[in-house]
Amino acid sequence: MMSRALSDLASGRPILLYDLDGREQETDMVVSGELITPDHIAALRTEAGGLICATIPSWVATKLGLPYLRDLYQSSSWTALRALSSSQAPYGGYPAFSVSLNHRDTYTGITDLERHRTIRELASLVAEASGDAAKDWPRILADRFRSPGHVHILIGSDLARRQGHTELSLRLAEMAKLQPVMVICEMLDAQTHKALAKAKAEEYARRHGLALVEAREVLEATGVG
Repeated sequence: MMSRALSDLASGRPILLYDLDGREQETDMVVSGELITPDHIAALRTEAGGLICATIPSWVATKLGLPYLRDLYQSSSWTALRALSSSQAPYGGYPAFSVSLNHRDTYTGITDLERHRTIRELASLVAEASGDAAKDWPRILADRFRSPGHVHILIGSDLARRQGHTELSLRLAEMAKLQPVMVICEMLDAQTHKALAKAKAEEYARRHGLALVEAREVLEATGVG
């Protein structure tokens, strides 16, 4: 299933990604940021239903000058924000959230077309930054994007330390030879009003002809764990 998942991602098809029993126990729909289309955004919000986020690795965040949101809160003069940043997630570790972005050529930024534009332009910027260390990338980011926006950015950690959908999706991008910008969205269940159960996610994958991979497969394929 892993080889098929990598092939599908490289061809622009979405896949499903389950993390770990005892962690979030959630399945995300995952699409390449450089290959995403407005149709993908529509599927993420109607078929998955969770929060549509773009994942980037820590080296990209450093080059672009994007911090973790918790670090922004901790450095704030607002007491409430500093207090809000102190708690870890119930499943362990700190959330991967950074700021949210809209491309400057978008209007509201929320439509399928405009979220697609923001993500594709982010992937293009990352491709540029990957090949050139000399430019002022934080300034270029600010010239092209504004915040807050409607695409939430997640910063990946070392996969050996954190095995969330953020890190797993970025490792899949690396294995599929894609730009390190992936789009993830949790699959929710309108009947139970909870995360979609693993068995239901597997049935959804079969019904729609999608590859479903689990964190343990990614970790085994990369020698982590």
